[in-house]
Amino acid sequence: MTETLKIDFTRNWNGKLSCEAFGTVRLDNEKFQPGRRYAIWLKGALLGTAECVGVYRLTMAEVSDRIAWFDVGRPAAYLREVLIRMYANKGITWEKQQLAHVLLRWEQREPQWAELVAPVPPKTPAPAPPTDTVTQTPKPVAIQTTLGLPFTVRPGEQQRGFHNS
Repeated sequence: MTETLKIDFTRNWNGKLSCEAFGTVRLDNEKFQPGRRYAIWLKGALLGTAECVGVYRLTMAEVSDRIAWFDVGRPAAYLREVLIRMYANKGITWEKQQLAHVLLRWEQREPQWAELVAPVPPKTPAPAPPTDTVTQTPKPVAIQTTLGLPFTVRPGEQQRGFHNS
């Protein structure tokens, strides 16, 4: 049986620990391998265990907005600053340092933290549109756009842009 390694978080950046899968950008290390299990800790509390489903190696220059928005909910420049602060005492030459974008999937969650890391329940489905009682066809629905313009949605019609009524 393989050893369960530890990953510490000081913050639930972008609410990512509440998702079924999440990522983290760390200094590249042989401990980050697909298939390995990790104990996930947040501010000293064990949240549960997660399995690594992928590791993507990159450099600081390759940290993109796409990675950063998913990881910390901010642009790439912000994530770079976070990484520099996080590893300030390591004497790193960032032009040469390899990073690992580690993708994880929850396996088990500690009961006391289940609500924090539980998936967001689906919203209740929207009610059916009003129906003409004689023909049993959906009635047109009048709405107002964000600009305050009237707009009629006719169910079953191909909508191509806005059609003022």
